[in-house]
Amino acid sequence: MVTRHGSGPKGRARLGEVTAMRWGHVDFERREWFKPRVKSTRGAARSQTLPLSLSAIALLQGLPGFPNRDPEALVFCTSSGGALSNWGRATAHLERITNVKGWHRHDLRRTAATIMEAIGVAPRVIPHILA
Repeated sequence: MVTRHGSGPKGRARLGEVTAMRWGHVDFERREWFKPRVKSTRGAARSQTLPLSLSAIALLQGLPGFPNRDPEALVFCTSSGGALSNWGRATAHLERITNVKGWHRHDLRRTAATIMEAIGVAPRVIPHILA
């Protein structure tokens, strides 16, 4: 089953799904991301297609791997092309270099909501973006 909506629970992306994203899963012309395997709370895993905003497309096109992208290569990867991992170490590093402590990655969702509200995103749209 392929879900083609970006709202509600169908529109979210888990950390593991984002770190597994491959260049071949992104259709830049249609502005869509195909996730071949999505965890399901009801039944077996399924696939899913999510729409990508123009900002998301621009971000992806600005990544180092974009110009010579291999369809099988990970979009978000280590310098050697491996999967990103050890988020605790990355968080600790960010805390050291920014001198900001006591935050959680989930706090970024609230920050994103505040910024979206400040730039005029319709209040009814924000929860759909954050899923």
